[in-house]
Amino acid sequence: MAFARAYIKSTRLYYAFVTGIAGWVGVSSYHWLMPGHVNYTRSSIILAMLFLSWGINQIFNDYLGLPEDRINAPNRPMVTGELNAKWSLWLSSALLIGVLIVSFYLNPWSLIPVIAGVLLNILYEYAKAWSLIGNLIFGLSIAMCTAYGFLAAGPNPDPVFTSNRICAFVLVAILNGLMTYYTYFKDYEGDKSAGKRTFIVKHGLKVARQAGIVGAFLPTLGLSSLSIPGMDDPEEHTLQATVCVLCADDYLSPVVDGCAFLPKSGGRTNVLRLGYEYSSLCGRPDHPYCYLQRHSGALSVLRKLCLHRFPV
Repeated sequence: MAFARAYIKSTRLYYAFVTGIAGWVGVSSYHWLMPGHVNYTRSSIILAMLFLSWGINQIFNDYLGLPEDRINAPNRPMVTGELNAKWSLWLSSALLIGVLIVSFYLNPWSLIPVIAGVLLNILYEYAKAWSLIGNLIFGLSIAMCTAYGFLAAGPNPDPVFTSNRICAFVLVAILNGLMTYYTYFKDYEGDKSAGKRTFIVKHGLKVARQAGIVGAFLPTLGLSSLSIPGMDDPEEHTLQATVCVLCADDYLSPVVDGCAFLPKSGGRTNVLRLGYEYSSLCGRPDHPYCYLQRHSGALSVLRKLCLHRFPV
C-alpha cells in the first residue's frame, strides 16, 4: 500500500492535463474530419491512456533527474527513498507495454508517436543541458500526444499528412516548449547546482526574462502562418487554427498569468482575440470552433479546478 501511495504521488496526475488536452486536440480533429468513424468508447480509452501517460513518464523523469531534484524537489518520493526506484521503473515499463498493446489494436500507426514520445521524454532529461534544444525536445514529446490522439481515433484519413495538420503539430510543440521554458525559472538554483546548462542558467535571469517575453509571441506568429494562401482545404485549415487557439488558451493563460516577468493580461487576451478572428472565417453557427468549444469545455473546466487545487 505504501508503494502504491508513493507511486501515485510521483505520477503527479494533477498535471496530466498537459498530455490529456494535447492528445484530445488530435481526437477532436479526427472527430470533426471523419464524423463517420467517431466511436466514443474508443475515444474514452484513448483519453484515459493520454492522461495516464503523463504519470507513467514522470517515473522515468524522476529517476533520470535525481541529481537536480535533490535541490529543486527534495520531497519527491524517489528522492526521499519513499518510492523504490527499481520497482517503480518496472511498473511504469509494464504499463507502457500495455499502452503499446492497446494502441496496436486501435491503429498500428499509433505506435509511432507512442515510441517516439517515450524516447523524446528520456532524451529530454539530458537535453535540458543543451539550452533551448531541451525545450524543443519537450515540446515535440508532448506534440506526439496530438499525433497519437489523431491516429488512434480511427482508420487513417487519406492523406494522413497535410500541411495544416503538420502546422497544428508544430504549434502544439511550440506551446509546450514555451511552457517548460517558463518552468525553468523556478528550477534555476537546482539546475545550476546540478550542472544543467539550461538557457536560463547559461545566460542569466535578466536575458532569460527578455527571451521569455519575445517567446510569448511565437504562438501568434505560428497561427498567422496558417493564413498563407495555397494551404489545404480552408475548412480543415480553420479547424486546425481554432484547435491550436484552444490549446493556446489552456497552456499560455496559466503560464503567462503566473509569470511575474510577463504582463498578466497580454497572452490570454491576444490569443483569444486571434481565435475569434479565425472563427469568423466561415461565419457559420456550426463552425468547428463552436464544435471544439463544446467538446473541450469540460476538459478546460477540470484543468482549471485542478490548477486551483494543486497550483503550479
